[in-house]
Amino acid sequence: MRMAALLIALAAICAAVVAGCTVTTGGQASAPSDSVSEYRTYVSQSLETSRTQESKRQETSRQQAMADACETFAMTSDAAVTAGNDLISVMNNEGGYGSAAEAKVGPVINALNTSASQIDSIKANAQTDDLRDALGQYVEQSRKLAGAFDNRLSESTLNSVVRTFNDARERAGKICEPLLQTKGR
Repeated sequence: MRMAALLIALAAICAAVVAGCTVTTGGQASAPSDSVSEYRTYVSQSLETSRTQESKRQETSRQQAMADACETFAMTSDAAVTAGNDLISVMNNEGGYGSAAEAKVGPVINALNTSASQIDSIKANAQTDDLRDALGQYVEQSRKLAGAFDNRLSESTLNSVVRTFNDARERAGKICEPLLQTKGR
Protein backbone atom coordinates (compact mmCIF):
# COMPACT_ATOMS: atom_id res chain seq x y z
CA MET A 1 0.00 0.00 0.00
CA ARG A 2 2.73 2.37 0.84
CA MET A 3 4.53 1.45 -2.27
CA ALA A 4 1.45 2.10 -4.38
CA ALA A 5 0.94 5.50 -2.74
CA LEU A 6 4.54 6.40 -3.39
CA LEU A 7 4.27 5.39 -7.05
CA ILE A 8 1.06 7.38 -7.48
CA ALA A 9 2.68 10.48 -5.89
CA LEU A 10 5.74 10.10 -8.09
CA ALA A 11 3.60 9.80 -11.20
CA ALA A 12 1.64 12.93 -10.19
CA ILE A 13 4.84 14.92 -9.77
CA CYS A 14 6.14 13.79 -13.16
CA ALA A 15 2.84 14.70 -14.79
CA ALA A 16 2.94 18.17 -13.19
CA VAL A 17 6.47 18.77 -14.38
CA VAL A 18 5.69 17.62 -17.91
CA ALA A 19 2.47 19.62 -18.01
CA GLY A 20 4.23 22.72 -16.64
CA CYS A 21 6.90 22.57 -19.30
CA THR A 22 4.42 22.49 -22.15
CA VAL A 23 2.71 25.78 -21.28
CA THR A 24 3.86 28.71 -23.43
CA THR A 25 3.74 32.36 -22.50
CA GLY A 26 2.66 35.24 -24.71
CA GLY A 27 4.85 38.05 -26.09
CA GLN A 28 7.70 38.44 -28.54
CA ALA A 29 11.03 36.66 -28.31
CA SER A 30 12.92 39.81 -29.40
CA ALA A 31 12.66 43.52 -28.73
CA PRO A 32 10.96 45.70 -31.34
CA SER A 33 13.62 47.21 -33.63
CA ASP A 34 12.61 50.82 -32.89
CA SER A 35 13.14 50.22 -29.12
CA VAL A 36 16.59 48.76 -29.74
CA SER A 37 17.48 51.72 -31.93
CA GLU A 38 16.29 54.19 -29.28
CA TYR A 39 18.22 52.35 -26.58
CA ARG A 40 21.43 52.34 -28.64
CA THR A 41 21.04 56.05 -29.35
CA TYR A 42 20.49 56.73 -25.64
CA VAL A 43 23.59 54.71 -24.65
CA SER A 44 25.73 56.45 -27.31
CA GLN A 45 24.59 59.89 -26.18
CA SER A 46 25.15 58.99 -22.55
CA LEU A 47 28.69 57.77 -23.26
CA GLU A 48 29.50 60.90 -25.27
CA THR A 49 28.17 63.14 -22.49
CA SER A 50 30.25 61.26 -19.93
CA ARG A 51 33.39 61.56 -22.06
CA THR A 52 32.82 65.28 -22.59
CA GLN A 53 32.22 65.91 -18.89
CA GLU A 54 35.33 63.90 -17.91
CA SER A 55 37.42 65.76 -20.47
CA LYS A 56 36.20 69.11 -19.10
CA ARG A 57 36.87 67.96 -15.54
CA GLN A 58 40.41 66.89 -16.42
CA GLU A 59 41.10 70.18 -18.24
CA THR A 60 39.78 72.18 -15.28
CA SER A 61 41.93 70.13 -12.92
CA ARG A 62 44.96 70.63 -15.17
CA GLN A 63 44.41 74.39 -15.38
CA GLN A 64 43.92 74.59 -11.60
CA ALA A 65 47.18 72.72 -10.95
CA MET A 66 49.05 75.05 -13.29
CA ALA A 67 47.47 78.14 -11.75
CA ASP A 68 48.37 76.92 -8.26
CA ALA A 69 51.99 76.36 -9.32
CA CYS A 70 52.08 79.84 -10.84
CA GLU A 71 50.56 81.41 -7.75
CA THR A 72 53.27 79.83 -5.59
CA PHE A 73 55.87 81.09 -8.06
CA ALA A 74 54.43 84.63 -8.03
CA MET A 75 54.24 84.90 -4.26
CA THR A 76 57.62 83.41 -3.43
CA SER A 77 59.53 85.09 -6.24
CA ASP A 78 58.01 88.47 -5.37
CA ALA A 79 59.20 88.08 -1.78
CA ALA A 80 62.70 87.08 -2.93
CA VAL A 81 62.94 89.95 -5.41
CA THR A 82 61.72 92.50 -2.87
CA ALA A 83 64.34 91.34 -0.36
CA GLY A 84 67.03 91.28 -3.08
CA ASN A 85 66.19 94.76 -4.35
CA ASP A 86 66.32 96.10 -0.81
CA LEU A 87 69.79 94.59 -0.33
CA ILE A 88 71.07 95.92 -3.66
CA SER A 89 69.75 99.40 -2.82
CA VAL A 90 71.65 99.34 0.47
CA MET A 91 74.77 97.99 -1.28
CA ASN A 92 74.57 100.85 -3.80
CA ASN A 93 74.36 103.38 -0.95
CA GLU A 94 77.25 101.78 0.96
CA GLY A 95 79.40 100.99 -2.05
CA GLY A 96 79.29 97.24 -1.45
CA TYR A 97 78.83 94.92 1.47
CA GLY A 98 78.89 97.38 4.35
CA SER A 99 77.40 96.70 7.77
CA ALA A 100 73.81 97.59 6.74
CA ALA A 101 74.07 95.37 3.66
CA GLU A 102 75.54 92.50 5.68
CA ALA A 103 72.46 92.54 7.91
CA LYS A 104 70.28 91.98 4.83
CA VAL A 105 72.31 89.25 3.11
CA GLY A 106 70.94 86.39 5.25
CA PRO A 107 67.27 87.24 4.70
CA VAL A 108 67.84 87.55 0.92
CA ILE A 109 69.60 84.19 0.75
CA ASN A 110 66.79 82.67 2.82
CA ALA A 111 64.07 84.21 0.61
CA LEU A 112 65.75 82.99 -2.60
CA ASN A 113 66.31 79.46 -1.26
CA THR A 114 62.80 79.27 0.19
CA SER A 115 61.32 80.33 -3.14
CA ALA A 116 63.49 77.81 -5.00
CA SER A 117 62.52 74.98 -2.62
CA GLN A 118 58.81 75.71 -2.80
CA ILE A 119 58.84 75.98 -6.59
CA ASP A 120 60.96 72.85 -6.89
CA SER A 121 58.43 70.89 -4.82
CA ILE A 122 55.43 71.95 -6.96
CA LYS A 123 56.90 72.24 -10.45
CA ALA A 124 55.79 68.69 -11.27
CA ASN A 125 52.21 70.02 -11.09
CA ALA A 126 53.00 72.47 -13.88
CA GLN A 127 51.42 70.09 -16.48
CA THR A 128 53.28 71.47 -19.50
CA ASP A 129 56.90 71.08 -20.47
CA ASP A 130 57.27 74.84 -21.07
CA LEU A 131 56.06 75.79 -17.61
CA ARG A 132 57.96 72.96 -15.91
CA ASP A 133 61.15 74.00 -17.71
CA ALA A 134 60.64 77.70 -16.91
CA LEU A 135 60.05 76.96 -13.24
CA GLY A 136 63.08 74.65 -13.20
CA GLN A 137 65.24 77.41 -14.65
CA TYR A 138 63.92 79.85 -12.06
CA VAL A 139 64.79 77.38 -9.27
CA GLU A 140 68.32 76.96 -10.64
CA GLN A 141 68.91 80.70 -11.03
CA SER A 142 67.45 81.47 -7.57
CA ARG A 143 69.95 79.11 -5.99
CA LYS A 144 72.80 80.58 -8.04
CA LEU A 145 71.84 84.10 -6.97
CA ALA A 146 71.62 83.02 -3.33
CA GLY A 147 75.11 81.54 -3.72
CA ALA A 148 76.38 84.76 -5.31
CA PHE A 149 75.16 86.80 -2.33
CA ASP A 150 76.51 84.21 0.09
CA ASN A 151 79.94 84.35 -1.58
CA ARG A 152 79.84 88.17 -1.63
CA LEU A 153 80.59 88.28 -5.36
CA SER A 154 81.88 91.51 -6.84
CA GLU A 155 79.45 93.97 -8.43
CA SER A 156 80.18 92.98 -12.03
CA THR A 157 79.89 89.24 -11.36
CA LEU A 158 76.80 89.76 -9.20
CA ASN A 159 75.14 91.85 -11.93
CA SER A 160 75.60 89.02 -14.42
CA VAL A 161 73.98 86.50 -12.05
CA VAL A 162 71.13 88.94 -11.33
CA ARG A 163 70.46 89.40 -15.08
CA THR A 164 70.29 85.64 -15.61
CA PHE A 165 67.97 85.30 -12.60
CA ASN A 166 65.75 88.11 -13.92
CA ASP A 167 65.57 86.45 -17.36
CA ALA A 168 64.49 83.12 -15.82
CA ARG A 169 61.93 84.85 -13.59
CA GLU A 170 60.55 86.86 -16.50
CA ARG A 171 60.17 83.75 -18.68
CA ALA A 172 58.23 81.90 -15.97
CA GLY A 173 56.19 85.03 -15.29
CA LYS A 174 55.14 85.34 -18.94
CA ILE A 175 53.94 81.74 -19.00
CA CYS A 176 52.14 82.19 -15.68
CA GLU A 177 50.50 85.54 -16.42
CA PRO A 178 47.43 84.23 -18.30
CA LEU A 179 46.99 81.42 -15.76
CA LEU A 180 47.01 83.86 -12.87
CA GLN A 181 44.52 86.14 -14.65
CA THR A 182 42.03 83.29 -15.03
CA LYS A 183 42.46 82.50 -11.35
CA GLY A 184 41.47 86.06 -10.48
CA ARG A 185 44.84 87.19 -9.17
